[in-house]
Amino acid sequence: MLGLKGTNIALEEEFDDPKDMTVEEFGIKSINANKMAAFKNYVVPYFGKTKISAIKPMDIQDWQNRLLTTLTPSSAQKYRSIFYNILQDAFINEIIVKNPMQLVKAPKQKLKQN
Repeated sequence: MLGLKGTNIALEEEFDDPKDMTVEEFGIKSINANKMAAFKNYVVPYFGKTKISAIKPMDIQDWQNRLLTTLTPSSAQKYRSIFYNILQDAFINEIIVKNPMQLVKAPKQKLKQN
């Protein structure tokens, strides 16, 4: 099973140019099975058909802001972490030159007021 932490994924055999892979195609190869439902429910609807090499920090910020309209900051951080690890695998496998998520601040928990 493929893991999230720096897995070297054999991609050349399956894709002419791994840089043309979509987020969904790469994520399915990269992610652990126990994270697959969250990936399919929260990442794929927004980024699924986007080439992984085309994602910009502003795209991630927009996605994160959309998550925050329906989720708590802690839930958004959970899904952000899953996507971060996918992008990090793409970086380690030289599909992208940097992880664009590193340039986007994570959502902060709101302090409870008494």
